[in-house]
Amino acid sequence: MRNRQQSDRRNDKTDAVSRARFSAAAWAFAAILCAVVGLSAVRFAPGPGSVADRLAGIVLPPQGPVGATGTISTGTIATDGETLSVGILPSAGGVANAEANRLLESQIDTLRLEIVALRRRLSVLAEQNRAYSDRLAALEAGRPIPLPDDAFQAPAGGGNPDAVTPVPAPAPSSVETLPAPETSSRSARIARPEPPVPPPAPVRIVELPRPDRAPETTGSIDPAAIGAGPAPSADQARDLATDLAKDLARIPDENLPLVIRPLDPAGRIQGGAGSVGRTDFAIEIGTYHGLADAGAAWSEFEARFGDRMAGLRALVAPVEGDGARLRLLAGPFANAAGAAVACLRLSADARPCRPAFFLGDPLPPDDPAETVSR
Repeated sequence: MRNRQQSDRRNDKTDAVSRARFSAAAWAFAAILCAVVGLSAVRFAPGPGSVADRLAGIVLPPQGPVGATGTISTGTIATDGETLSVGILPSAGGVANAEANRLLESQIDTLRLEIVALRRRLSVLAEQNRAYSDRLAALEAGRPIPLPDDAFQAPAGGGNPDAVTPVPAPAPSSVETLPAPETSSRSARIARPEPPVPPPAPVRIVELPRPDRAPETTGSIDPAAIGAGPAPSADQARDLATDLAKDLARIPDENLPLVIRPLDPAGRIQGGAGSVGRTDFAIEIGTYHGLADAGAAWSEFEARFGDRMAGLRALVAPVEGDGARLRLLAGPFANAAGAAVACLRLSADARPCRPAFFLGDPLPPDDPAETVSR
C-alpha cells in the first residue's frame, strides 16, 4: 500500500514537471515569434518618403458616380443589375504613332534584306575581280592561263590541235549518229602571245599652196564659157524684171506699221457647241465718265490707229468701285498673249493700254462713235 502511494506521488511529480516544461516551451516559441514579427516590422517599415506621405497633399475627387476616363468610349454596359461605362485609354503617341512604328519596322526589315543582297553581290564582284586580276597578271607575265575545271582541255601531245578526233564507227542501229566535235584551240591561242602590232605608216605632208602661185580651177564649168552665151531677148529681160519686181514686193517693209489683228483660239473645244465656252481678252484703252466720252475716245482711237486695226470691236464696262466711270475695251483676242502683244505694239506710239477681259456692253448703235468692222 505504501509503495503504491509512493508510485502515485512520483507520477504526479513527473506530470507536473512535464506540464511545466511544455508551458515554458510554448512561452519561448511565442517570444521568438513576437521577436520575428517585431524585427520584420522594423525592417520593412516605410521610410520618411513613403507613399502615404507623397499622396497626403492630393485632393480627392468629390463623391459621386465614377465615369469612364478613357478617350474611346464603348457606351454603357448593364451587367449584374449595374450600369457601367467602359473607356479605353490611349496608347503612347496615339494611333498615328503605332502606325508609324509599324511602318518603321517594315522599312527596317526591307533594309536588312537589301543589305544581305548587297553583301552577296559584293562577294561575287570581289571573286570576279580576283579572277580578272589573276588573268591580267598571267597575261603580263607571259604565262599560260589555266582554264577552269569544267572547260574542255586540248589533247596532250603534238599534232594539229584543230584536227578532228577520230571516233570509232558505231554498231549499225536505228540511232542517228552525230559527227565528232572538233577540238578547241582556245587554250593554245590564249597561251601564245599576240603578234606585235606594226607601227602606223607616217602621214605624208602635202605641200601647201604658195602665195605666188595662181589658183587652179576645180569646177566643172569653164569660167570662160560663162560670158560666151547669147544675150537675152527683150521679152526674156521683161519677164526677168517682172519676176524680180514680184519678189521685191513680197519682202515686207520694216517701216510699215504692224497690224493689230485678233487671233482665233489655237486649240479645239471638245463637246457640244453650247456646253463649253471660252474667255476672250481685250485691251483697255482708258476710263471715261460717260458713253459720250467713251465714244469720242473710240473715234479718236480709230482715226489714229485705223491702219493697224483689223476686226476690233469696242465694249464699255463699269469701273469696279466707281459705277460712274466706264472702261473702254477693244477686242476680242483669243488669249491674253495676243492682248499683251497688241498693247506692246501700241506702246510704241505712246498709247497706254493693258490687257483685260472682253466683258461688257457694246457702244449704243445711235452713238456717233459706232464701231466699224474692218
